[in-house]
Amino acid sequence: MKRLLVINPNTSKLFTKRIAAVARRSTELRVETVNPNRGPRSIESAYDELLSCAPTLETYLEARRSGPVDGVVVACFSDHATIEALREISDGPVVGLLDAACATASLVGDTFGIATTSKSWEPLLRKGVDRLGYGDRCVDIRAIDMPVLALEHENVEQALLDATAAIGSDVVILGCAGFGSEVARRTAAATGSSIIEPVEAAVRLCSSLALQGLGSNMKRPLAQELDGLPEILAEAYAPRGDTVAVAAPAEPAANRSLALYRRALRAARRCVPGQAATQEAYARQSFRANVGADARRAAGLLAAAEDEIAFGESLLRRRAETDVSTAADRVSPEPVASTPDAPVPQEAPREADDLLAYGDYLDGDALDRRLRDTV
Repeated sequence: MKRLLVINPNTSKLFTKRIAAVARRSTELRVETVNPNRGPRSIESAYDELLSCAPTLETYLEARRSGPVDGVVVACFSDHATIEALREISDGPVVGLLDAACATASLVGDTFGIATTSKSWEPLLRKGVDRLGYGDRCVDIRAIDMPVLALEHENVEQALLDATAAIGSDVVILGCAGFGSEVARRTAAATGSSIIEPVEAAVRLCSSLALQGLGSNMKRPLAQELDGLPEILAEAYAPRGDTVAVAAPAEPAANRSLALYRRALRAARRCVPGQAATQEAYARQSFRANVGADARRAAGLLAAAEDEIAFGESLLRRRAETDVSTAADRVSPEPVASTPDAPVPQEAPREADDLLAYGDYLDGDALDRRLRDTV
């Protein structure tokens, strides 16, 4: 069975669930609905859209690693920049919500309007409609003046009904992926207009193109040198002669956090016990907060760092026990019998001694130099 990938370019899990529900009902193809793990939670400006582009491309390339993708829907109601980029690197059709909805509306009536969310979308959608060639047929773009994420928790149906009624056309497109097909049906019943739900329109159009074996005929971009970008982005390029694209890996944030952790641990051993524990705990929490996204791209980093953190914690526990013991000795010292053959008592090892046995701490000055170079 052909595989259809629906990508929500924002990071809202609730929006993705709503999009998935509509997509599954709109095709007999196998549908996967996903969203990036990083990026804007909602898209309400050109800046938001640009920030969502690279994570969206990464999401597609990650999905492609698990098998062929026969069609892609970019589930943002806009002339999203990743649509053209995906058409350059995909084997199947790539469809956006705005172009699919406008194409559908133009087959239903002579004119149409768009009811969208925030006011910021009105000029952006007008530019998109004009670029796609539907400027003369789109008679109105009207916002309900609510942020996109209001659709997650507020009832916007009355505002949507008012906007639809004010549009001077019998064909109205719902200008956001989060409205859903049920809202579309109720709006159509209440207004008598033909209401187009964009996710359904895009999934049905993309499915039809995929079943016909139709996709983009755009040429794949030629290999480029990528500095500081995720390595997965290099997979999309076609070779340039004998040159294959290679991404020079950016230093993962986790590497920097681990270096900071090591520095804090070295500082901790020179502190009084209470300060040492606080310093080490802060560094450990900072590292774990930053490591998540990089752990996948830096294999073994998290496990190695956790081992080092456990090592540091054991040092602090030993230090605390030693300090308590030393304090008790100061209060009630016990005499030590001394004989010529008795072994000389050895002081319990402290962090400085134990760290010398750990690889990165063999040469403290060298470690400090490495930390200055990497942090």
